[in-house]
Amino acid sequence: LMYIPGCISALPDIDHVILMAHMDGKWTVCESLDDPNPEKLSLPEALMVIHKDKEISCMQPHMFDYKGMVSFRSIADLLDLPMIGSPGEVMALTTNKWQTKAVVESCGVPVPKAQLLREGDEIELDPPFIIKPCREDNSMGISLVQ
Repeated sequence: LMYIPGCISALPDIDHVILMAHMDGKWTVCESLDDPNPEKLSLPEALMVIHKDKEISCMQPHMFDYKGMVSFRSIADLLDLPMIGSPGEVMALTTNKWQTKAVVESCGVPVPKAQLLREGDEIELDPPFIIKPCREDNSMGISLVQ
């Protein structure tokens, strides 16, 4: 929820529709985070509400877990809505750093020397180097080895 208020306040003259996932698997569709009691819907019901709203011109995803960055971005495709940001298939690639490195390297892009480490593996690189988890985002889990 931390990005949504900033997006809404940055574009005050735009009508916003918020599709929000809840921990119980239900969804709400509302125009404001201040709505005190939005109706909880199944995902198909929520998608139908959005599909019927012909005023929606684009989608801006704000879900940053793996499902949000990959699976739920497909909602824009399902509803034939332009999306701000990368589509789910691109995010699926980029959420795995080792896989991304392999793909860009195969296209001839220079990449730094690296090693995929699993529990119990011996480190083959000489310090200094940076360790980053394959599936973390926003610089989480980074360690500098000296």
